[in-house]
Amino acid sequence: MSFAPNCCAGYWTVRVASFVVATVVMACAVSDVLGWGGGHNDLQQAIVRRLPEDLQQHLPKEAVRESIEHWSHYPDSFETFQPEAQLIGPEGMQVLRENGIRRRYDLHHDRNRAVVFLLLVDSLKRQRYDAALLWIACLGHSTGDMVACNHDPLVHVATYDWPEVDAALPGGTVLARLATMVDLHPVVALDGGAAAFDEAIDAMRLADDQRDATAALLDIMMYGNQGAAFCSQHGVGVLQQAALWLDRQEPDARRRLQHHMSRLGAWGAVRVVRDVEVAWRLAQQKAEMPSVDEVQKVFEQRTAQWVREHRLDDEALFVPVLRPAGPTTKKAVAVVLEPTWRMNEGMFAAADRVIAVAICRTLAAAGVDYVTVDSRELADRELPSPEQLSAVVVVGSRFHDYHGLKAAEVDRHLKSYLDRGGRVLWIGGTSLPASSALAPLRAAMKKDDNAKWPAPLDEATNWQLCLADSATETAWQFVRSPQTPAGWHVPRCPWRFELDDHDELQPLLTLRLGASSSVVGAMCGGARVAWLPVYAVHPYLLTRPKVIREPSEPQLDAAGATILLDALKRLN
Repeated sequence: MSFAPNCCAGYWTVRVASFVVATVVMACAVSDVLGWGGGHNDLQQAIVRRLPEDLQQHLPKEAVRESIEHWSHYPDSFETFQPEAQLIGPEGMQVLRENGIRRRYDLHHDRNRAVVFLLLVDSLKRQRYDAALLWIACLGHSTGDMVACNHDPLVHVATYDWPEVDAALPGGTVLARLATMVDLHPVVALDGGAAAFDEAIDAMRLADDQRDATAALLDIMMYGNQGAAFCSQHGVGVLQQAALWLDRQEPDARRRLQHHMSRLGAWGAVRVVRDVEVAWRLAQQKAEMPSVDEVQKVFEQRTAQWVREHRLDDEALFVPVLRPAGPTTKKAVAVVLEPTWRMNEGMFAAADRVIAVAICRTLAAAGVDYVTVDSRELADRELPSPEQLSAVVVVGSRFHDYHGLKAAEVDRHLKSYLDRGGRVLWIGGTSLPASSALAPLRAAMKKDDNAKWPAPLDEATNWQLCLADSATETAWQFVRSPQTPAGWHVPRCPWRFELDDHDELQPLLTLRLGASSSVVGAMCGGARVAWLPVYAVHPYLLTRPKVIREPSEPQLDAAGATILLDALKRLN
């Protein structure tokens, strides 16, 4: 740290004017793309500049600088709070302990963001303005992260997976450079970027509406859901315009990129400014504050309602591929899509959203009629008849209950559809598939203890995937390790099939390593159900594309498309 914190409220007595805040030097590198990366500095600076003047006059100059340069990144660490215990104070440390908050990283969580608000109000009541700035920065970081566009499913892939892909955009720009333009900071640094950010904040400003403490806490807890929804409207646009700007240097693309990114940053900034205004009012009123536990039940109810009401056609990733089944639908392949209710949450894995959309585009390119099915429909009601839906594709790397949506109901409806003559292709990862619908497959699925992959990962680039019982020998060797650095999108799948005692199963896909071979994809039930590992369709593990023409429009690569279409053909 650049200063020695002191418990005394008057330790720093220098009055801070807004012009001082405006001239703080940014210290975070563009290459840091964790969350907002350097954008957290821009966000905190924008927040502090817009705080109430009667609060700004109490803010210590050095603490303001620290909040922008360092505390704006404070939650991005797995360290404890002990080094800052004096700054936080004994009362604050007790609140953290009582709420089970042991690490700085825990401040990202929806519930703990509300705890930060309580700590902020308490610090303002005690006139501990240095500590208040720490909590404002933490609130800004966590709220900003809810709309950080690398948390959009597709942009997450571009940020963390594609830097390993040896490909270029149509104009020759290396694909990996996209990762440098999905943070707020480098976009704001472009010509006109700072002005666009300021304009977006002013246009989206939220004033203190005199809400009480309970309403404030509830909204702050809901930012995870609300932010993911807002981000889902802009992530695809960010990626599309970043590609155009980097590859062609089109001024219009730069302006459109700045528009998308500025609105994302502004979404977080205006909420934190409003929340600090509310905290400042409550502190001056010496208002009694509820516990987070009192609000938690209402938050859970509202989240369940959110899961039910959020629309697929509000998300830019899904809009181009949506094709709901209708009365005239006949023999279409149905692809299950799950909304982005919150980053990295759902019945299925975050990665599955991108793969499912890529499958839709791949089917369309192959001339296969497809429709889309909302995952809530699959959980709530019977599927249409096999005369309408010839097969259902579920991308389910993970599979579990989620806020009132029951995995058991998904299983029941798939089983009913199969009993009526339907076909199901499950593309899976770490979780087992639906228990009764795909029971024969589950019975033959095995993995080694604690295994994450079906073969030694250190030899992954020697793995080969082969279509089983194919008329022609079709095999692909991995061109890079499936253990990608893509966070939520690592296509992990440990399962293999032991078919000796399962005569009803047929091999679909094998993994070879030297002289050894394992069945990693299989079908059964008279060619009615099938399983493929997600790494078989994860783009650019089995191929080396030279050019990615439309990074904002994901589809499977040639290997994944061949494997997918082969499985569907065998099912039909």
